[in-house]
Amino acid sequence: MPKLTMYVGLPGSGKTHYLMENYSEHLPDVTHPSFRYGKSGLPEVVAELFSGRDVVAEDSYYCCKNHRNSLKDWLMPYIKDLLIEWKFFENKPEICFCNIFGDVIRLERREHRRFCAFFNLYQDYTPDEDCLDQIPVHHTYSDDSKMVKKAKIAFQKFQKLLQTNPSQTDLEKFAKKLISRHG
Repeated sequence: MPKLTMYVGLPGSGKTHYLMENYSEHLPDVTHPSFRYGKSGLPEVVAELFSGRDVVAEDSYYCCKNHRNSLKDWLMPYIKDLLIEWKFFENKPEICFCNIFGDVIRLERREHRRFCAFFNLYQDYTPDEDCLDQIPVHHTYSDDSKMVKKAKIAFQKFQKLLQTNPSQTDLEKFAKKLISRHG
Protein backbone atom coordinates (compact mmCIF):
# COMPACT_ATOMS: atom_id res chain seq x y z
CA MET A 1 0.00 0.00 0.00
CA PRO A 2 1.69 3.23 -1.13
CA LYS A 3 1.76 6.21 1.21
CA LEU A 4 1.80 9.90 0.36
CA THR A 5 3.11 12.03 3.22
CA MET A 6 2.22 15.63 2.42
CA TYR A 7 3.69 18.51 4.43
CA VAL A 8 1.50 21.59 4.40
CA GLY A 9 2.10 25.12 5.64
CA LEU A 10 2.02 28.72 4.55
CA PRO A 11 4.75 29.95 2.20
CA GLY A 12 7.72 30.84 4.39
CA SER A 13 6.83 28.33 7.13
CA GLY A 14 9.96 26.25 6.54
CA LYS A 15 8.57 23.23 4.69
CA THR A 16 11.50 22.91 2.30
CA HIS A 17 13.98 23.55 5.14
CA TYR A 18 12.28 20.86 7.25
CA LEU A 19 12.36 18.27 4.47
CA MET A 20 16.01 19.00 3.67
CA GLU A 21 16.89 18.48 7.34
CA ASN A 22 14.77 15.36 7.85
CA TYR A 23 14.79 13.65 4.45
CA SER A 24 18.12 14.74 2.95
CA GLU A 25 19.15 11.17 2.11
CA HIS A 26 15.86 10.76 0.20
CA LEU A 27 15.75 14.15 -1.56
CA PRO A 28 15.22 12.69 -5.05
CA ASP A 29 12.11 11.00 -3.61
CA VAL A 30 10.84 14.25 -2.05
CA THR A 31 8.74 16.27 -4.40
CA HIS A 32 7.01 19.62 -4.48
CA PRO A 33 4.10 19.03 -6.88
CA SER A 34 3.07 22.52 -7.86
CA PHE A 35 6.38 24.36 -7.63
CA ARG A 36 9.54 22.37 -8.26
CA TYR A 37 8.16 20.59 -11.31
CA GLY A 38 5.53 23.13 -12.30
CA LYS A 39 2.13 21.80 -13.25
CA SER A 40 3.59 18.44 -14.25
CA GLY A 41 4.57 17.64 -10.66
CA LEU A 42 1.39 15.80 -9.79
CA PRO A 43 1.81 13.23 -12.60
CA GLU A 44 5.26 12.34 -11.23
CA VAL A 45 3.75 11.87 -7.78
CA VAL A 46 0.99 9.69 -9.21
CA ALA A 47 3.50 7.61 -11.19
CA GLU A 48 5.59 6.99 -8.07
CA LEU A 49 2.54 6.05 -6.01
CA PHE A 50 1.09 3.92 -8.81
CA SER A 51 4.33 1.94 -8.90
CA GLY A 52 3.87 1.24 -5.18
CA ARG A 53 6.53 3.63 -3.87
CA ASP A 54 5.96 5.98 -0.96
CA VAL A 55 6.26 9.71 -1.66
CA VAL A 56 7.10 12.60 0.65
CA ALA A 57 5.97 15.97 -0.67
CA GLU A 58 5.36 19.51 0.48
CA ASP A 59 3.11 22.15 -0.96
CA SER A 60 1.45 25.33 0.28
CA TYR A 61 -1.42 24.82 -2.15
CA TYR A 62 -2.93 22.28 0.21
CA CYS A 63 -3.33 24.81 3.03
CA CYS A 64 -6.95 24.99 1.90
CA LYS A 65 -9.01 22.01 3.05
CA ASN A 66 -10.96 21.98 -0.24
CA HIS A 67 -7.70 21.49 -2.14
CA ARG A 68 -6.74 18.58 0.13
CA ASN A 69 -10.11 16.94 -0.46
CA SER A 70 -9.77 17.44 -4.23
CA LEU A 71 -6.34 15.79 -4.23
CA LYS A 72 -7.66 12.82 -2.30
CA ASP A 73 -10.70 12.49 -4.57
CA TRP A 74 -8.49 12.74 -7.64
CA LEU A 75 -5.87 10.20 -6.50
CA MET A 76 -8.04 7.48 -4.96
CA PRO A 77 -9.45 6.03 -8.22
CA TYR A 78 -5.91 5.64 -9.65
CA ILE A 79 -4.03 4.24 -6.67
CA LYS A 80 -5.62 1.35 -4.86
CA ASP A 81 -5.32 1.41 -1.06
CA LEU A 82 -3.54 4.77 -1.03
CA LEU A 83 -2.78 6.15 2.41
CA ILE A 84 -2.41 9.93 2.65
CA GLU A 85 -0.84 11.38 5.77
CA TRP A 86 -1.09 15.14 6.18
CA LYS A 87 1.56 16.92 8.26
CA PHE A 88 0.85 20.53 9.18
CA PHE A 89 3.06 23.42 10.14
CA GLU A 90 1.83 25.89 12.74
CA ASN A 91 -0.27 28.75 11.44
CA LYS A 92 2.10 31.63 12.30
CA PRO A 93 1.55 34.10 9.46
CA GLU A 94 3.69 36.92 10.85
CA ILE A 95 6.77 34.68 11.09
CA CYS A 96 6.13 33.26 7.61
CA PHE A 97 5.77 36.78 6.21
CA CYS A 98 9.06 37.81 7.88
CA ASN A 99 10.81 34.77 6.36
CA ILE A 100 9.59 35.64 2.86
CA PHE A 101 10.46 39.31 3.38
CA GLY A 102 13.93 38.38 4.57
CA ASP A 103 14.51 36.06 1.61
CA VAL A 104 13.56 38.86 -0.78
CA ILE A 105 16.17 41.13 0.81
CA ARG A 106 18.93 38.66 1.72
CA LEU A 107 18.70 36.40 -1.32
CA GLU A 108 17.75 39.23 -3.65
CA ARG A 109 14.71 37.36 -4.90
CA ARG A 110 12.95 39.97 -6.97
CA GLU A 111 9.85 37.90 -7.53
CA HIS A 112 6.50 38.60 -5.97
CA ARG A 113 5.11 35.05 -6.41
CA ARG A 114 5.81 33.91 -2.84
CA PHE A 115 4.16 37.01 -1.41
CA CYS A 116 1.13 36.48 -3.67
CA ALA A 117 0.89 32.81 -2.68
CA PHE A 118 1.11 33.84 0.97
CA PHE A 119 -1.60 36.49 0.48
CA ASN A 120 -3.92 34.00 -1.22
CA LEU A 121 -3.47 31.24 1.37
CA TYR A 122 -3.19 33.39 4.49
CA GLN A 123 -6.87 33.25 5.39
CA ASP A 124 -7.59 29.76 4.05
CA TYR A 125 -5.02 27.83 6.10
CA THR A 126 -7.02 25.26 8.01
CA PRO A 127 -5.15 22.26 9.42
CA ASP A 128 -7.36 19.20 9.86
CA GLU A 129 -9.35 19.17 13.09
CA ASP A 130 -7.76 15.93 14.29
CA CYS A 131 -4.22 17.29 13.84
CA LEU A 132 -2.87 17.70 17.36
CA ASP A 133 0.86 17.94 16.69
CA GLN A 134 1.91 20.71 14.36
CA ILE A 135 5.46 21.29 13.19
CA PRO A 136 6.88 24.56 14.51
CA VAL A 137 7.41 27.27 11.92
CA HIS A 138 11.10 27.74 11.15
CA HIS A 139 12.48 31.11 12.34
CA THR A 140 14.94 32.06 9.62
CA TYR A 141 15.76 35.50 10.99
CA SER A 142 16.47 36.91 14.45
CA ASP A 143 13.55 38.81 15.96
CA ASP A 144 15.73 41.79 16.84
CA SER A 145 17.11 42.38 13.35
CA LYS A 146 16.26 45.57 11.45
CA MET A 147 14.88 43.45 8.63
CA VAL A 148 12.37 41.69 10.90
CA LYS A 149 11.25 45.04 12.31
CA LYS A 150 10.63 46.28 8.75
CA ALA A 151 8.86 43.02 7.91
CA LYS A 152 6.55 43.35 10.91
CA ILE A 153 5.59 46.87 9.82
CA ALA A 154 4.93 45.58 6.30
CA PHE A 155 2.84 42.73 7.75
CA GLN A 156 0.70 45.26 9.66
CA LYS A 157 0.16 47.16 6.40
CA PHE A 158 -0.82 43.89 4.74
CA GLN A 159 -3.39 43.20 7.49
CA LYS A 160 -4.85 46.69 6.98
CA LEU A 161 -5.02 46.08 3.24
CA LEU A 162 -6.95 42.85 3.87
CA GLN A 163 -9.64 44.83 5.69
CA THR A 164 -10.40 46.63 2.40
CA ASN A 165 -11.21 43.32 0.65
CA PRO A 166 -8.49 43.78 -1.98
CA SER A 167 -8.53 42.29 -5.45
CA GLN A 168 -5.81 39.95 -6.70
CA THR A 169 -4.39 42.92 -8.62
CA ASP A 170 -4.23 44.99 -5.41
CA LEU A 171 -2.34 42.18 -3.65
CA GLU A 172 0.12 41.85 -6.54
CA LYS A 173 0.73 45.62 -6.51
CA PHE A 174 1.35 45.49 -2.77
CA ALA A 175 3.85 42.64 -3.22
CA LYS A 176 5.68 44.37 -6.07
CA LYS A 177 5.83 47.59 -4.06
CA LEU A 178 7.34 45.74 -1.09
CA ILE A 179 9.99 44.21 -3.31
CA SER A 180 10.84 47.44 -5.10
CA ARG A 181 11.05 49.36 -1.82
CA HIS A 182 12.99 46.78 0.20
CA GLY A 183 14.48 44.36 -2.34
